[in-house]
Amino acid sequence: MLVRIEKYRLPIIWLDTFIIIGMTKLNCGETLSSIEQERYKRLYQELLEKVSQEKIICPEADQNEEIEHGQRLEKECNKTQAKLSLGVRFRHRLEIEANQMFKVMDACIKGKEEAIISVGDAFYKDPLEVARRTISSGLITTAFMPPQLGQIEMEIKTKSRTKAMLENLRRDRISKGINYETQLEEEYQGKFQAGNYSICKCLSKIKAGINLSYEDYSQLEIIAQPYAEWERLNGQPAGLDGLFVFLNSDEYKLIPYVDIYARLTAKIITGNTEILSGDVMDINQLSAVIPYCNYVVTDRKMKNRLIELGIDKKYQTKIFYIGDLEEIIEILDSL
Repeated sequence: MLVRIEKYRLPIIWLDTFIIIGMTKLNCGETLSSIEQERYKRLYQELLEKVSQEKIICPEADQNEEIEHGQRLEKECNKTQAKLSLGVRFRHRLEIEANQMFKVMDACIKGKEEAIISVGDAFYKDPLEVARRTISSGLITTAFMPPQLGQIEMEIKTKSRTKAMLENLRRDRISKGINYETQLEEEYQGKFQAGNYSICKCLSKIKAGINLSYEDYSQLEIIAQPYAEWERLNGQPAGLDGLFVFLNSDEYKLIPYVDIYARLTAKIITGNTEILSGDVMDINQLSAVIPYCNYVVTDRKMKNRLIELGIDKKYQTKIFYIGDLEEIIEILDSL
C-alpha cells in the first residue's frame, strides 16, 4: 500500500517556536544581537507581506506550551503568531496523528492500494478561506488562555523528567552498541507497547481489587481511540488482537506522523549529542506539520537530522534554519 500526501494549493511555511519568540522580542524592543535583529526583522516583514498577498500560508501550531514555559511574553507571542497566521491554525498534533492513522487503517481494512492524507486532516477549515475572512474583516481571531495555577510548573517538571529519561536511555543504548536501525524498529512499536502495557497494568489492578487511578485512565486513552476506530471499521481480526496486528504492520509504519516521529526519536537516542529539553517537543511538532508544509524553518541541529534521514525529500518539504535567511527570502520573493 502507498500513502499519498496532498499538499495544499498554496505553499505552507512553519516556523519553529524559538523564531516566533525571537520575532516577538524584536517587536517588543528587547536586546538582540545585530545578526538576530536583521534575520528576524527581514523574515517577519517578508512573511507579513507574502501572507497578506495570499502567496503563502504561515499557520500556528500547538506551540503555546513551549511559549508558556518561558513564563514571559506569552500574549506578545500570541499576537506575533496571529499576524503571521491570519487566524490559520493546525489541528493539535495528536489529532493530526489520529486522523492519519484512521485513513491508513481504513485503507488496510478495505484492501485499498492507496491511502490519501489530505489538508483536511491537519486543518479544521480551509486555510485560505480563513485568511481571506481575516483580511476582509480586519479582525484576527486568536485563542489565548492563561494557564491554570500550577499548570506550568507541573508541565516543566514533566518535561524535565522526560528529558532525563531519554538521556538515560540514550546513554544506555550507546553503552550497549545499539544502532539506529535497531532502535527505529523499537520506536515503531511504541504505541503497541504502550497500549499493551497499560491494558495489562489495569487488568492486574482490577483483578487485585485496586481502584484505577487518573494516570491509569490516561494511559488507556493511548489505545482506546484506535481500538474504537478499528471496531467501527469492522477491522479483522476483531478486537484488540486485530488492532495489535495493525499496529505491528508495515502499513502502520507508513503513517507520516509515526514515520517521522520514530525516525527522529531513534536518531537522537542513538546519537552522540546530549538530548536537550526542547528536542522532544520539536519532534512532536515536526512530526505533525512536515507532511503538509512546503517549507519548515527550525534550528540547525534539527535541520541536519531531517536531511540526514531523508525526511525532507520523502515529504517534499524544504528544511531551513534561520541562518539560511537569504535562501528563504529568495524563495519568498519568487512566489
